[in-house]
Amino acid sequence: MYIPQDYQREFTKEVVKNTLLEKENKTLIEQVKESNKMIKCLNKKLDELASDMKQLKEEKLISDEVNSKVGEKIDILTSKIDKLDDLPSDLKQLKDDKIKGDVEINKKFVVLTADLKQLNEDKLKNNACLIDIIKEINELKKINELFFGQLIKMNVKYFVYKYIANKWKYIDGRKCCDNNCVNTDNPISLCSKGNGFGQIKSNTKIEYIYKTNGENKYALIKAENNFTKPIDELIAAFTLYYYEVKLIFKENEKINIGLRNINHYIYLSPSGRLINYSFQNDKKCIDLPSLTYKTNDIIGCGLVYPRPKFEKLLPYIFFTLNGEQIAKFTCLKKLNEERNEGDKIIGDNTKGDKITGLETEGFKINGFKAKGERINGVNTCGDKMNGESNTGLSIKGTKAPGERMTEIYFVYKYVGNKWKYIDEWKCCSNNCVNNNNPTGICPKGNGFPQIKSNTEMGYIYKTNEGNKHVRIESENCFTKPINEFIQTDTLYYYEIKLIFEKNEFMWIGFRIGNRLICLYLILKSIYLSQNKNIINLPSLNYKTNDIIGCGLVYPPLNILNKLPYIFFTLNGKQIGKAILIEEDCDAIRPYVFLYSCSIEANFGENSFIYNVSKHCVANEFYKKEEFE
Repeated sequence: MYIPQDYQREFTKEVVKNTLLEKENKTLIEQVKESNKMIKCLNKKLDELASDMKQLKEEKLISDEVNSKVGEKIDILTSKIDKLDDLPSDLKQLKDDKIKGDVEINKKFVVLTADLKQLNEDKLKNNACLIDIIKEINELKKINELFFGQLIKMNVKYFVYKYIANKWKYIDGRKCCDNNCVNTDNPISLCSKGNGFGQIKSNTKIEYIYKTNGENKYALIKAENNFTKPIDELIAAFTLYYYEVKLIFKENEKINIGLRNINHYIYLSPSGRLINYSFQNDKKCIDLPSLTYKTNDIIGCGLVYPRPKFEKLLPYIFFTLNGEQIAKFTCLKKLNEERNEGDKIIGDNTKGDKITGLETEGFKINGFKAKGERINGVNTCGDKMNGESNTGLSIKGTKAPGERMTEIYFVYKYVGNKWKYIDEWKCCSNNCVNNNNPTGICPKGNGFPQIKSNTEMGYIYKTNEGNKHVRIESENCFTKPINEFIQTDTLYYYEIKLIFEKNEFMWIGFRIGNRLICLYLILKSIYLSQNKNIINLPSLNYKTNDIIGCGLVYPPLNILNKLPYIFFTLNGKQIGKAILIEEDCDAIRPYVFLYSCSIEANFGENSFIYNVSKHCVANEFYKKEEFE
C-alpha cells in the first residue's frame, strides 16, 4: 500500500515524540519512586523526632523533680552552714571527753595487764598441779589394777548375786501334735490327739500330762527373762546368776536343765549322767558316771560373769545337786565376746519329770519338760507364790521372811583386819601388855588378854581378884561407800568364837565415833551407849564355842531415804531385829569388851557360819519405844 511521504514524515515524528514521552514518563516514574522513598524516610525521622520529643518531655519532668529536691537539699545545707558557728565549742567538748576517756582506758589497761599476768601465773601453777594429779591418777590406776589382781589371786569373796523375779513362759520348738494344741497362748490345754505334753500351770510350776495311750512328746519350755552380761566398768564384783529346779517323777524321766542363748547351749542331763554343750557348732559332752539322783532332788544351775574391768577373765557355768557342786566349772569363751541381751537360757525337761520352778533375773531360763513330770513352784526365804507353798529352793539374800520378794543386788565387801589394844585400858600402871608387846604377861599378876595372832585373843585368867577388863578394836574400819555409781547395798560382816570357863563378861559389836552398839551377852540384850539404852533379848542363850556374828549394811548413796543398819547373829542365825544408824557415819570399827573370856575372830579369811550370800535385806527394825 502506498503511503504518502507527508504521512510518513508525520508518523515518524509522532513515533519519535512518543518515544521521547515514554522516556520522560520513565524518568518521572523513577523520580516519583525516589520521592516516595524520601517521604518514607522523612516520616520515619518525624516519628523518631516525636519519640525524642516525648522522651525529652519525660526527662524534663524528672529534671524538674530533681531540681526541686536539689533545692530542698540546698536549703538543708544552707541551714547546716548557719550552724557551723557552734562547731568550735562542740569540738572543744569532744576533745575534753576524749582526754578523759584516754585516761580511763589507760587505767583499765594497766589493771587488765596485771590481771592477765596473774592469770598466766595461775595457769602455770594449775598446769603443774594438773600434771601432778594426772600422775597420781595413773599411779592410783596401777595400784587399783594391782589390788584387784591380788584379790583375784587371793580368791577374795567379793561378788554380787543378782535377782529379778522370773516365770515360765514360752513353749517353743516342740509340739504336742500337728495342731499345736498346747502353746504359749494356751499353756494348760490338752492335746486333741491324746498325746502327753507339758503344761505351764503357774509362773513356776510345770506339769507333764503323761498318757498311757498315745505318744508322749518332748517339750521345750523357756523362761521370760535373761541373765545379762554386766557392762558397767565401775562394777568391781563378780556377778552371780542362779536358779534351782526340783525334780518330781515316778519313772521314765528324761530331763535336761541348763542355759542357752541364740547360738549356744549347755545343759545337765541327769538321766544321761552327762553335761552337753554346743559352742559355734562344736558339740561335746562330759560324762558324769557317779551322778545319781532321785525324785524331790534339787538341781541348780549358776552363771558367773567376771568383773567388766577384767576382760581376760571368762564367764563360767556350774551345776549343783542338793546344794553340792557337780563336776567342774565350764568356761564360756564365746559368751565373753558378745552381749547376751535377749538371749535365753534353757532348762531341758524332757520325758517323765516334774520340775520345780525358778526365781531369777536376766538371761532367760528354759525348761524341757517331759513325760509324767510336774514342776512345782520354788521361792526364797519360805514365802509363797500364786497361793502355792514353795519348797526346795533356798536362795536367801533376797527378802525378809513374810515379805514379797523384790530385786536384790548387794555386795559382801571383805576387809583384811586384825586386833589392836585401846591405849587407855591397861593391865596395870606399867602398861606391860600393849600393842608393842601383845603377848606379854603383867608382872603384877593381873589377868589380861594377849593378842596371840591377828584374829586370836587369849585371856590370861588369874584366880585372884586382879582380872582386868579390856577394850579391843580392829585396826581397819568398815567404811561408807563413796562411789555414787554403786547401785548395790554393801555388806560388811565378821564373826567371833567365844571361849570361856566361868565369870565371862563381854560386849561384841561396833564402835561408831564415841558411841557403841554391842551385843551384851551376859545381860541378854543389845546395848547402845549413846543414851545407855538396851533392847532385851530374853530368849538369847549362849555357851562356850558358840559363834557371834556382827553385820553392817550400807545402802547405795543414790537412795536418800534409806539408812545403814547393824544386825547380830548366833551360830549363823540372826538375833532379833536390825538396828538403824540414824546419824551420819563414814567409818565404823569392829569392837569387843572382854573380861575372863578368850575369842577367835574371822574377818572373812575363812568361810563364815552365817551365809552372807543368803543375807535377807532387813525390813524390820527396832523402834525407839522398844529401847529401855
